[in-house]
Amino acid sequence: MINPWTDAALRDGMMSSTGRLYADSKRPETERSDFVMDRQRAAVHASIDALEAGISSLATDRPDIGTLSVAAALEYVDFRWPDGCFAVSDDLRHWMAGMANRPAMLATRYHLLPV
Repeated sequence: MINPWTDAALRDGMMSSTGRLYADSKRPETERSDFVMDRQRAAVHASIDALEAGISSLATDRPDIGTLSVAAALEYVDFRWPDGCFAVSDDLRHWMAGMANRPAMLATRYHLLPV
């Protein structure tokens, strides 16, 4: 069973690593650290693996803020890396789809601003 409130792989790994990885990917290549980027990428993969292993404990009928933050983190991964470089199982995608139309998810969905 996973607990989105206390599981370090979810709390520290997913959100901080996705933000750092994306920000670093926008830096000039000469200013990037392959070691740091590989470490952040590994943390995202570990978080997704932890979620897939504990998917049965992620309720959709009455999600709390921890569960909603997991759904938002997964949507952020898809938003920033639409090429699918972070593989998510069909079961986890099905769970994400069940969460996607909740009012809190719709109100906070990431969108690109028009240019």
